[in-house]
Amino acid sequence: MVVINLYLYWSYLKTQITFSLTPSLRTNITAEDLVSGENSANSWFNRDMPMYIEVAFNTNITFTAPEIEGYKFYKFVIKQKDANNNYLADVVSYSSNVPWSTNERDRIVEMTIEVHYFARINVTVSGGEMDYEITQNFSDYTTEGRTNAEALVREGYVDTTKDYTLTALENDGYDFNYWYKVSTEQRYSIRSITDKATSYVNYILAVQGKRATLSFERYDTTSGYIESMVVTRAGGSQQIVRLGQVVNGEFVKNERYLTYDVRVGDTVTFNMVVDYGFGVSWDLENISLVNIDRNYLYFSLPITGDMAEKTTEINPTFV
Repeated sequence: MVVINLYLYWSYLKTQITFSLTPSLRTNITAEDLVSGENSANSWFNRDMPMYIEVAFNTNITFTAPEIEGYKFYKFVIKQKDANNNYLADVVSYSSNVPWSTNERDRIVEMTIEVHYFARINVTVSGGEMDYEITQNFSDYTTEGRTNAEALVREGYVDTTKDYTLTALENDGYDFNYWYKVSTEQRYSIRSITDKATSYVNYILAVQGKRATLSFERYDTTSGYIESMVVTRAGGSQQIVRLGQVVNGEFVKNERYLTYDVRVGDTVTFNMVVDYGFGVSWDLENISLVNIDRNYLYFSLPITGDMAEKTTEINPTFV
């Protein structure tokens, strides 16, 4: 009987702490990474049970949520049982550093600590520019929990216990093509998708610039002409378009290319031949000179959203 009492007495001089991660992640994190303030004299750690540690009573410790790439800490949920086998109300903390004391007065013999992370929703926009938004419903959260959760969602992280919605937003210069979820190789042709993240997620948002038309009909070729243009697509590919040729000493425009369709996000470089003694002026604000080689001039024009679904007159004046 004396032996049993002695065993119980010593067993109540320490707190047994078990950690778990939500979502369940494969990491090298151990309880020793999550607890600071303990030392070899007042704690016991078993490497065969990496998320378990025992800490002596009357020890000031701190629970710290490690940084994990692709995830952001959200909250601790701390569950406790005292020496009388009573479960106490859960303690929830949204701080990633929680000071604690395993004091003998409370005689907490067991603790299970859930460390909740939000997972990153990483979006790469391909083919142009388009904004997107991530939304989740947090109406069942406490005020503090909702405030913290909404802040994380604005940073691009989601609660892995809830559905999230990913929406491509309207853009004046670009059309939505599809969503592509990299991990599952799924393609979604709808603008808004709802899913649940169990881990860090990569998406590709594929977009395409809206059509814009360039017109070469009006400009006067008496003192110079646009021999060709190079269209550089948003993805990096290039296309050379010959806009005419010299016939009997005069430049003749190619009837096929009096108008030419490009897309927002493209860059067009005009290769021009200008008579000696002349310069070039434009009525386009965003065109720029990129090179001069004798009487060859090269001008660059980015195709912007305000040119979408319109015809832009290419009308250089030789002065």
